[in-house]
Amino acid sequence: MVVKGLERHVKESRGGPLGSDAYTLNGLPGPLHNCSRDDVYTINVSKGKNYLLRIINAALNVEHFFMVANHTMTVVETDGEYIKPFKTTFLMLTPDQTYNVLIKADQSIGKYFMAMAPYMPAKKVPFLKKTSYGILRYASPTVKVDKLARKSHVKTLMTPPEPIIPNVNDTASVQAFSDQVKRLDTNHQWSPVDVPLRIDNTLFFTIGLNVFSCDSLNNVTFRRPMVSLLNAYYNNLQGYYSTDFLDKPEKMYDFVNGAPNNISVDTQPAIGTQVSILEHGWAVQVIFQDTGTVRTEKHPIHLHGFSFYLLGTGLGNYNSSTALFNLYDPPYRNTVGVPVGRWAVIRFRAGNPGIWFLHCHLEVHTTWGLSMAFLVKNGKGKMQNLPPPPPDLPLC
Repeated sequence: MVVKGLERHVKESRGGPLGSDAYTLNGLPGPLHNCSRDDVYTINVSKGKNYLLRIINAALNVEHFFMVANHTMTVVETDGEYIKPFKTTFLMLTPDQTYNVLIKADQSIGKYFMAMAPYMPAKKVPFLKKTSYGILRYASPTVKVDKLARKSHVKTLMTPPEPIIPNVNDTASVQAFSDQVKRLDTNHQWSPVDVPLRIDNTLFFTIGLNVFSCDSLNNVTFRRPMVSLLNAYYNNLQGYYSTDFLDKPEKMYDFVNGAPNNISVDTQPAIGTQVSILEHGWAVQVIFQDTGTVRTEKHPIHLHGFSFYLLGTGLGNYNSSTALFNLYDPPYRNTVGVPVGRWAVIRFRAGNPGIWFLHCHLEVHTTWGLSMAFLVKNGKGKMQNLPPPPPDLPLC
């Protein structure tokens, strides 16, 4: 009921959601919040040992930095796929993104703060600026120590050092971090890099915040149908969606730096339930372009039913003649953070029949309509056809 009430408030007010009271680490806000000073998530470690941390951003509307004071993390996996290991002092995760990191307990015995801090590159957007802390705690040694060492040890236990947190809008550091994420060795047979080189369909999607708190892809605000799209497709129910989603914007202009001349076309979006049809097995390229119609903003775009290769990102408006792609070891992801005022390009193979949702993983943007769906047709083989619904499928 709380979630439905929040969503109703956003729709009716045509504004953003109510501000958070606190960010949490595994449900606990940490010592900086007066009502929950003792509600601190704690990890106990033994000096000299290596640990694997799985970091998941389960927030609804805010991207986050994560770091551990005085410790370096080695990133080894993201979105369920191994990557080439690299060292970093912080992570930046959009909602829905995951990272596995290795961390070695190689510091002095004591407590160290783990920090969860917001990243917000958009201007004039209200959000909670408070950091939430957890604790990485070293198990106390059993050896004897002199009084001076014991005093220093107790002080360390009582006042954990804080990590160095990037600025809340430090897009340059975020981009530098993201650029280090590369697919693991292409020679691994169990993890082949199979970037489609011949493209069957290229799509150009502009991402924008429009007037009246509507979000859109290619200036179309998604309207949720009264029935499941998959149900409507499988049972050939008419009138719930159309198949005319635009492959590119109706009008090309300086998406990032200038408002369009034709206000009626470009800032007041069409509203509809439209899908884009893909033939089974097609190699699909999607160009995501952030726009500044109202303001530029970072958008974590998530695709259901597929992972995809992130070939590259770049500043400003996408230009096919100057864009640089990584076709050797691009990361294989299911959520791409389209950078603020930039573009991102992905490729995937449409081998999963059915209807699949693509949306911004800032939930308020999804509520405002920043989403669409792909309809992937059946293939020729038995395993390439959409199976029937299970006999125990609950009815709404």
